[in-house]
Amino acid sequence: MSPEQSNGEKLDGRSDLYSLGITLYESLGGHLPHPGGYQALADGNEAIPPAIDTLIRDCLIQDRNARLPSAAEFIKRLRSAFRTDVPLSTLLTEARLHEVVAALRQMSAEDFSSKPKGQKLLLINRLKDLIRIDKPELRTATAQVIALLTELARFEAPKEYTPIISAAFHWGFDKSYGANWVGQPEIREALVDAAKSASIDAHRVLSAEYLKFVSDDKLDESLPGWYFHDLRLLVMALLANPSCGDKEAEDLAVLYDTINAGSHG
Repeated sequence: MSPEQSNGEKLDGRSDLYSLGITLYESLGGHLPHPGGYQALADGNEAIPPAIDTLIRDCLIQDRNARLPSAAEFIKRLRSAFRTDVPLSTLLTEARLHEVVAALRQMSAEDFSSKPKGQKLLLINRLKDLIRIDKPELRTATAQVIALLTELARFEAPKEYTPIISAAFHWGFDKSYGANWVGQPEIREALVDAAKSASIDAHRVLSAEYLKFVSDDKLDESLPGWYFHDLRLLVMALLANPSCGDKEAEDLAVLYDTINAGSHG
């Protein structure tokens, strides 16, 4: 609660903004702000913009007359915390992870394909570094990059697209993001979208990685319902794509039957 609420004073919307700042900090940091001094969230997590810390600080000013004045101002500041108007070449060498994610969200697969080869390879290798390091506080941001590149990189050569899709299956279905959170729906949705629109080369990569990922011993009846549901959506998208070759279609159809059988016990 705000200082004025603790003191039993008359309250207004600025007290709610104080509580909102506390809530935002705890949501992003996993704990309340330390009373002895503000510890910047961005210092320990490059997926969080420094502007978010500034926003929270302005919500937590003890004197409500100097505090952030309104919810409208809060929303405005929150939206402006992510830069999207900086050249990609600058973002790739100087920006934090949240800025790279924001820039990728503005692109289509065609936009990504038209970028210089070096920039695309740098992005793909940065993803490999994130996966290799696998910091718990960056897992959600890493999953966002995987989901984005699953769709954006579908026109790239198979040797560049394959590690992205391999990571997408693991991080989309099996990766743990906390004690009670396994898999990432955003990645699984990206896989389905990519499967629907994949060219011949991308479809071969997606199909090969799907067949490698799914096996009879993997489809255990103890798996949750969403697991079978999303595997089914993905194999249906692969089979429906006109780029699906005869051999791929046969192998995928067999798995489709196996998945249906598994989902019904």
